[in-house]
Amino acid sequence: MNLVTDTNIWYDISINTIDVVKIKSAGFKLIATPTSLLEIASKLSTKTFSERKEAAHSVMLYADEIAVDTETHLSKIWGINNNINAAINWKLGFQVISEASSFDEIEKGIFDFTNKEIRKINTSIASIWRDYHWSDFVEKVEEAIEPYIPDYKNSRLSGKVKYLNNQKAKIFSEAILSKKCQDALYRATFLRVILCNNLSPKTIPTDEQYKKAKPALSPYVMAYSKYLINCSTRYMPHHNDLGDLECFIYLQDNNSIFTKDKRWLDIAKEVCPNSVFNA
Repeated sequence: MNLVTDTNIWYDISINTIDVVKIKSAGFKLIATPTSLLEIASKLSTKTFSERKEAAHSVMLYADEIAVDTETHLSKIWGINNNINAAINWKLGFQVISEASSFDEIEKGIFDFTNKEIRKINTSIASIWRDYHWSDFVEKVEEAIEPYIPDYKNSRLSGKVKYLNNQKAKIFSEAILSKKCQDALYRATFLRVILCNNLSPKTIPTDEQYKKAKPALSPYVMAYSKYLINCSTRYMPHHNDLGDLECFIYLQDNNSIFTKDKRWLDIAKEVCPNSVFNA
């Protein structure tokens, strides 16, 4: 079984609260994601350097594979060639952080004597990327809930959380799980592929493409749906939630999610119980 591992697991491995040797000796393979690299790199500073270096080092030591980015993976699921992100060496990013002796060294660059090149990570760009996409994700969640909870966004920002009562929660849940909304969520992943590959936004998937992609993306769409429902009834959306949700995109074949985040672990056990690793 391949374990798609969220970022916090790498931190736990680095401080020995997870027995990674036991997990791997049982035959499990750990898959790190580009999202984890972006999460680690985006908040790098002199203050956070040590713990983030150790998390990256854990990836270098124990990851059996670095997954392709989500857009490339989605492109494969939808049967569309993606060469835009093919040149990105995600493993090198983890390696640079892992081998750096200081935060300044990452910013200035580490000299690679073997290949005679300077390797570095632009942490500012990583932070901008993360802040934009994470904020955009939260805004989309807020927009989905706002029609059912008027002024939801403003109340959330002011710390006065509003949730749906049982009757309205049932209506919202039925709306999210309706065929129309579910189709929209599946097709939204196709739109991501189209935009990533610089194709016309008017491009639509064929019936054959949709038929093949739907079962592969079911864990992701169902997890997203359940998350939206929970945000309207139980908890607020957080910026970090996007990184965990994206792990569900990889849950095909023999892949399972490896997380200790309670909200995502609960969702995974409900929507794709056969694709959850219990440490």
